[in-house]
Amino acid sequence: MQEKPNIKKHRIKTFGKEIFAKFFGFEQGIDITDDVAVLFRKNVVIKNIIFVTNIMYSIILLILSFSSQSTVSDWVITVIIYPITYVINKMLRKLIFLDQKDKTKQMVAMYVASLYIFFSSVLIYARLYNKEYFETGAYILMFYAVVVISLYQEKKVLSGSFSGLLAILTFIHLVWTYSFQDLVNGQSFFEFLPNFIALPEFSDILLRTLLFILFYVLMLLSLWDSICKKSENLN
Repeated sequence: MQEKPNIKKHRIKTFGKEIFAKFFGFEQGIDITDDVAVLFRKNVVIKNIIFVTNIMYSIILLILSFSSQSTVSDWVITVIIYPITYVINKMLRKLIFLDQKDKTKQMVAMYVASLYIFFSSVLIYARLYNKEYFETGAYILMFYAVVVISLYQEKKVLSGSFSGLLAILTFIHLVWTYSFQDLVNGQSFFEFLPNFIALPEFSDILLRTLLFILFYVLMLLSLWDSICKKSENLN
């Protein structure tokens, strides 16, 4: 009698693994020695991750819309984002499956997916950075974007995305989060700089930047280790 629940549990576990491998397994049903097939599979998996990410973004915006301080614009953005994310996912799918064996098309799909992950995380953060209780969670999306893009195991794509995110984050911190223009208050550069360094805002920006750089370095080390192991296995 005890074997039946165990068998059922095993079947459910096996089914779960099969579903996960189907949608998120990078080596599912491909020849790992075929670079184009590997890139195609990565594009498919990243597309599925983007789909889940879009759902996550929609839930975040929906929660924001239900908050007591929500405005009409919150509802409008939440409603608009559903058809936009659907269209983007469909376009990405069409691009990926246009020619599965064409490396150029798969490379284009990779860059499109990376750019979407990049800009969507920035836009969500820009939308939520001034919302109490949402800012920290929205900021983590930047790290999430780097992680997802690193799954391609392409150093050029990862470094480009990191540089862009770092530049945009610095701009957001200076112009939006801490209103850099108000802090200047008519001072010259040499008057403002020592005063700004002494402010807690400078310490916060510096700490965030250093953490982001450290995270990127760890991603690079992980990427390099993964590439070395893959090369050893192929040899």
